[in-house]
Amino acid sequence: MMCSQSSVDEYGMFCRFLHFMLSQKDRSDQLNYEEFMKLLATIEMWKNEFMKYDADQSQSIDIYELDQVVKSIGYDLGGQFLSLLISRYYTPNHCMAFDDFVCCMTKLTVILRFFKSRDITNQGQIAVTLDELLTLHLCN
Repeated sequence: MMCSQSSVDEYGMFCRFLHFMLSQKDRSDQLNYEEFMKLLATIEMWKNEFMKYDADQSQSIDIYELDQVVKSIGYDLGGQFLSLLISRYYTPNHCMAFDDFVCCMTKLTVILRFFKSRDITNQGQIAVTLDELLTLHLCN
């Protein structure tokens, strides 16, 4: 199935990439060479996984393919969260183009990094202040 048009413009993609880099540990406002190379490697890995699971080579993925891609990247998402991703990033044609996939993965990566940084005991639970929650939500 072919997606006719992405729901994310170029400026939105740039903002999401920038947010991804700004959420790195040093939280600087600049990309150093290592951060830039890490960003490129991450996007290349996402692209390779996306293409591997784009079974019909339509340059878009369906719901089943999305589940397979995120699992191959290392995220085992529950059905309810996967449904939320689908409702947020899928087109009316029930597909997700690569640029939307990158936005989706960027947001997911930032949220999971935030969570893991606070889940010190690895029990799958964290305490978050209202300010932290709102900041995380508004910055994504």
